[in-house]
Amino acid sequence: QTGLVTNNNISIAYKGEKARYFVTGQYAYQKGQVPSTEMHSGGINFNSTFDLAKNLQLDANLAYNKIVAPSYPRYGYGPKNHMYTIVVWMGDDVNGKELQKHKYVPGQEGYRQASYNYAWYNNPYFAAEELQQSESRDVVNGQLRLNYQILPNLNIQGRAALRQKTILQEMKVPKTYMNYGDSREGDYKVWNDRQTNVDADVLATYTQDLTPDILFTLNAGTSVFYRNYRQEYQSTDGLIVPFVYSIKNTQGPSITDANRNEKSIRSIYGSINLDLYKYAYLTLTGRNDWSSTLAKGSNSYFYPSVALSTMVSEYIKLPTFMDYLKMYGSWAVVSTDLSPYQIMSTYTKDSNYGSNPSISYPSSLVNYYIKPQKTTSWEAGLSTAFFRNRLSFDLTYYHTIDENQIIDLNISNASGFTSRKVNGNQYTTNGWEIMANVQAIKNKDFQWDFSLNWSKSVKKLTEIYGGQKKFGDLKVGDRADAFYGSQWQKSADGELILDENGMPTKDAYKQYLGHLDPNFRMGMQNTFRYKDFTLSVDLDGAYKDRK
Repeated sequence: QTGLVTNNNISIAYKGEKARYFVTGQYAYQKGQVPSTEMHSGGINFNSTFDLAKNLQLDANLAYNKIVAPSYPRYGYGPKNHMYTIVVWMGDDVNGKELQKHKYVPGQEGYRQASYNYAWYNNPYFAAEELQQSESRDVVNGQLRLNYQILPNLNIQGRAALRQKTILQEMKVPKTYMNYGDSREGDYKVWNDRQTNVDADVLATYTQDLTPDILFTLNAGTSVFYRNYRQEYQSTDGLIVPFVYSIKNTQGPSITDANRNEKSIRSIYGSINLDLYKYAYLTLTGRNDWSSTLAKGSNSYFYPSVALSTMVSEYIKLPTFMDYLKMYGSWAVVSTDLSPYQIMSTYTKDSNYGSNPSISYPSSLVNYYIKPQKTTSWEAGLSTAFFRNRLSFDLTYYHTIDENQIIDLNISNASGFTSRKVNGNQYTTNGWEIMANVQAIKNKDFQWDFSLNWSKSVKKLTEIYGGQKKFGDLKVGDRADAFYGSQWQKSADGELILDENGMPTKDAYKQYLGHLDPNFRMGMQNTFRYKDFTLSVDLDGAYKDRK
């Protein structure tokens, strides 16, 4: 059917001596192209600023958005996708009007759909009108910012933000509806998700001209992050009575699941910036995090950074065709924690055996004292331009070391487990990035600009946990994306070695077959302008040799 989209907006603004307000409202309606599908969305936003005192300002923002979709179409691969059924598998011999007229086999309404193929695909009209999946989504965003200018060169601000998202989804599946993994006896499923994020921080900034040519800036602050996520799921195991979508109307035991996780990170951080004679810029930063997902004693990690850049053209005379020359370099350490509850082993509900439930225990041993992963990197580069910016050029080289990588190390099955988590392996990455911008043609009516980019990155395994010779198929010095596989045995002159049955003989040892990532990537972005008309043409590519 023909789709329809409507959109309505309203806004109100007020500006007073000590307060400013801005309120906007929005409502949109969308009628889908698939029959019986529609969506309503709306929201209201409130932004305000209050001058509480001469040097004290408060910003308060609040937004609420609501989406209601009584029914929306399914998508993706498989018979659940109407277009997949119609375009890929429905032949010219299928009468679509008959499918629209007869959704059920006469006399079997509610029990058997009428379709051209009962084994693999649905009648698309039956699927569109009888399968109902709805969603109701509520999102609330709130921000507060209090800024206090204590002195002309000393500022302190506090910020707090709350985001809460609630999603209620229902799916009503009629009997004989076909989808991979779903019951053909019909189903009723309910998902109830709720996520709350809270962020708060305090930041103090101090600036001072140490000399007429040296500017000093100091930042220091602390922050808190908290996230709470809950999901509840219920489903029938087939429907007893068609068209009665209730958990009580289940043929077998109802299926339930619940998930909850919480995570918090507390941080302190600071930075020092020095602007030296307008020629060089130095930045030093440091941050320490305490994560709730790591064990006490191992949950603190510090990551510093240093960045230095200089405008060489400010103190060295360059040839007249060069516009400027900038050089820069940086060094940084970054650490990452885990997802919640990765240092705990718990039982989970497994399959039912008749009316008897079962539980299972993880097959991997956790490591309570696991450390956060750590990445140390440095980079250096330059940027320059020529001929009044008709040609510009950027070059960067970077080197990265990944340490304390959290890996699942295989162990003997006699232990009752298949693997255990450890901090092991070290990977080293070296890469180049090059970019050039060119104004090829520029006149009154026509202009052609293009950009060229080229990048190359190689990641290698440089250390294996416990000094082992191999990690899987990889050995020290191998590319991390190296691929090993089986090959046929060949003689010294390259001929296949056949067994007594005349079939090729498989080599018992895997051989290196190449690497998965390309040798390099490249691209070209073109922009053509003729008077008021603009055309953009982008070309992207990757090159990889056979090894």
